[in-house]
Amino acid sequence: QFQKALANDPPVGTSLERLGLDHSPLATRHSLPLLVVVFGGCEGCGAQRLREWAEVLSNWETWRKHLKGVLVIQDKEEKVQEAVKRNGWEVTVIADEGGKIGKKLNAFFTPRAYGFEGGRLVWVQKRASIGVVEVLESFLGQVKGNEKAKELVNAWSAEMREKVWGKEMAELTKGMVDLPYSPSTQRTQSLSRKLFARLMRNNLSIWHQTCMLVWLAGRCSL
Repeated sequence: QFQKALANDPPVGTSLERLGLDHSPLATRHSLPLLVVVFGGCEGCGAQRLREWAEVLSNWETWRKHLKGVLVIQDKEEKVQEAVKRNGWEVTVIADEGGKIGKKLNAFFTPRAYGFEGGRLVWVQKRASIGVVEVLESFLGQVKGNEKAKELVNAWSAEMREKVWGKEMAELTKGMVDLPYSPSTQRTQSLSRKLFARLMRNNLSIWHQTCMLVWLAGRCSL
């Protein structure tokens, strides 16, 4: 059934005009690649994923510089605007109350992401259970190349570390990204404890704290 539903996806290369979305808010011309993520609503089981995407596209300079993000929420206009205002999201959010955009894009599962460049569809998310990082890396790999996409993910990781730990701590850990795992060194153990304490004091969302803890656990011995 899932594969049959995928067969209804708009073909890569399809223009917004051909999709019937040339008069929608998506048709605004952007010099940057456009990433559209469709959600089922503001509440329910997808609400956490919506918050994650809104935070990623709102809060991080790495992504604001290299892509234009748009969240399409299949819910009432007033509920969508209330959620944007309450959470202080700074990403473009569109209420798709009648589900027109979702239907045109064949968003039969949500969240589902679509990438556009130059007004044409260039990338479609084909698997349901993939996270934010994999979506970003896959889409940007398509429009910028795999090496550039990996560079941007690493730049985002560095930006998160600096926000969480401060510039001084981030500079100290810069070399740890490429070093082999070495929990036995006294310096690494001491530094990891300091980083962990800084992370716990920082007022960051649970999701971003988790991302950084996973990174830290992979590099250091606590």
